[in-house]
Amino acid sequence: MPVRDNGLLLFDRTNAPKVTQDNACELSDVLTCVRVLAESMASMPLDLYQRTVRGGEKARTHRLQELVRWQPNPEMTSYDLRLGLMVDALLRGNGAAQVIRDGNGVVVELWPLFAAKLTAARSSTGKLMFEYGTGTEKVPLRPEEVLLIPAFSCGYLLSASLVTLGRELLSGAKGAEQYTRDFFANGANLTGIIQVPGDEAMSTEAYERLKKSWEERHTGPGNRHKTQILEYGAQFKPLALNHQETQMIESRQYTRSQIAGLFRVPAHLINDLAHATFSNIEHQDLGLVKHSLRPWMTNFEQRYRMTLLSAKERREEYYFKHNVNDMLRGDMASRMSAYSTGIQNGVWSPNAVLRKEDEPTYDGGDTHFINGNMLPVDTAAKSGPNNNPKEVST
Repeated sequence: MPVRDNGLLLFDRTNAPKVTQDNACELSDVLTCVRVLAESMASMPLDLYQRTVRGGEKARTHRLQELVRWQPNPEMTSYDLRLGLMVDALLRGNGAAQVIRDGNGVVVELWPLFAAKLTAARSSTGKLMFEYGTGTEKVPLRPEEVLLIPAFSCGYLLSASLVTLGRELLSGAKGAEQYTRDFFANGANLTGIIQVPGDEAMSTEAYERLKKSWEERHTGPGNRHKTQILEYGAQFKPLALNHQETQMIESRQYTRSQIAGLFRVPAHLINDLAHATFSNIEHQDLGLVKHSLRPWMTNFEQRYRMTLLSAKERREEYYFKHNVNDMLRGDMASRMSAYSTGIQNGVWSPNAVLRKEDEPTYDGGDTHFINGNMLPVDTAAKSGPNNNPKEVST
């Protein structure tokens, strides 16, 4: 019989291995995908900015900068909190944190909530409300008290889990993994028959002795390729296995590719290197940022803005933004070439480049230059095209 779970039509297949939100990470490919996305997002710097006439600038003195960038509560780092939010969002559909405010409504702490204990509903007046807990021990929470990171919003108050949406795929993967484990645990390389010549059948005692001896010496991963002594002229004749049954590597590789697609993770990051080359790995890493992490970054940034900023702060154009420079930066030679081009064309000052590399700046390094005679921009503008000074002090 079909059952409904979070608005999704599901079918219970009695003989299929059960993959749930709690045991999905027993599949190594799922665990790898979750780690790639969660650890990448948690390690990426997230800062509070304010848009000014000079462009976006970090709000270094704002109270939320410390909470979001470094330490959301006395016991956790920003990495810890965002890692937990991502893991819950990937496995259970929603990552959630409780927003603690002081008497003036100012955000002072963020604490993680276990997504499996969070429920949402609308009151008779249409107001959104949350409850946290199990059974009769549920605590009501207002929307402004919950920082919610949904994985896949599809019209419901809470997101469906990717594990639930991909249950058929993951169940098949778990079945294949279980079959492979059992297949090799029984010594697949020795599958065959033992043939005894003659018209007379073996005695029960001889049969049991041979069976026990064979199983003790050849069953299990630690007993392969051992020498066996056969009685009564018996001979072992291996049987040719079905070609499809022996192609487990190809089958597992296909399933791995499908799981990577479910989580939108580039295949080479889960050790699927079938189509990877030295020339395209860099482009696949770029694809991770553009197609896998960018939606998550937008999700986090907009949810943080909606929940943590007051209406006044939103009007003052405060916003949250991730810094992807570390993930996109190339090798030293490539970076130096790009920096040189930027400095020579007035895009960056030398000090701006040093800040990008976390190196100390120097006096006078904030001057911008243009290519040619390397004149400061303001000096070149004053001198004009036909009035270049012979010597310019920088």
